[in-house]
Amino acid sequence: MFGEDPLGLIAGASAPTGTARHAAGGYLVSGRWSFGRASPQARWFVAGYALEGEAPRVGPMILVPATDAEIIDTWAGRGMRGPGSHHVAVRERFVPTDHTVNAADDAPLHPGPLYRLPVGFRQLVDYPSCPMTSSPR
Repeated sequence: MFGEDPLGLIAGASAPTGTARHAAGGYLVSGRWSFGRASPQARWFVAGYALEGEAPRVGPMILVPATDAEIIDTWAGRGMRGPGSHHVAVRERFVPTDHTVNAADDAPLHPGPLYRLPVGFRQLVDYPSCPMTSSPR
């Protein structure tokens, strides 16, 4: 992910509005996610999904290259262009298993306390930055 681009900017939405079905070595994913902050600048998108036939829940997420996603220009409110929170769509895209994570259930890869925070808390920490990016110049 960071091999060719050391910045590797990631945008996305954790809401499980995508659908995945099992395929050899991964999943076939389709979906549309609202408010993908920084989507025009992103190299990768992270997005919540539910397996076909299962109830959606926060936690399971995919990681797809921006070249495999469509940015839908929906964010042009007065004074709100800065965050670039457009919708993002993926249609029948193969996602290898190693490009998935379950942020609610998987064990942290690093021992630090910030990595052990619950998913909901991590999202709350991120949201206060949105009004700051939309203030008048």
